[in-house]
Amino acid sequence: MKAFILSLACSLLLSGPFLSELAAEPPHLPPPARELGRRPPDRGGDAGRAAQLRSSAAALGLSGLKLGGNPDFPSAIYGAGSGTIPGRTANEAARGFLTAFAPFYGLPHADLQTIETEQRPGFLPGYREVIAQRTVEGRPLYGARLRIHIGPGGEFLAALGDLYGELTWAGEPTLTGDEAAARATSVIDRIVKPEGIGPVRGATSPDAGITEAAYPLGARARPAFVVSGVVAANGIDLFEVVV
Repeated sequence: MKAFILSLACSLLLSGPFLSELAAEPPHLPPPARELGRRPPDRGGDAGRAAQLRSSAAALGLSGLKLGGNPDFPSAIYGAGSGTIPGRTANEAARGFLTAFAPFYGLPHADLQTIETEQRPGFLPGYREVIAQRTVEGRPLYGARLRIHIGPGGEFLAALGDLYGELTWAGEPTLTGDEAAARATSVIDRIVKPEGIGPVRGATSPDAGITEAAYPLGARARPAFVVSGVVAANGIDLFEVVV
């Protein structure tokens, strides 16, 4: 239920009858959720993507990779039994994967330097997961990260998520973090309907996590804040709002 309520923030925020209300807001509110500002790279359609997948896989000696099939991760790559990725550590193996698959994700070589990796334990003993987060001007790019799953012997298992390349930085933020939290609270107060979940007026964010981020908008990355952990008056946790 919690996750549903502020998938509300990313979708209710900007749909249907609320668009006219948002039209009067300053331009640093996020674009409509149906656009999300995230333009998928042009990879030549399904045939082009499949060809690039095979080419990138061959560079690492992997075979039999499968693409997509999960609506939550349309660019997911699955590879159980496909082979191993060389590397003394999971981070090193993930870097090798990113280098080989940069063309698949539409990343020029220079953009590989903007990806930060973090290794953490996988779901089973010996398995590892590496989070590869794309950054722009040192800020995490919203929606642009991979979760790369690697087996105990370096086996490639899956890469979930997506990355975006060749984005131009649009400039410094016009809001402070506190102003962003206040804006997120205001948007929730006006847009989230109380029916079915109780009163939500008077949303507050005293303990909200505020992250300065970049937000992909067409070919540009604009400054943004991700506000999470906003709490409604009835105690319901509302997850993420981007302002």
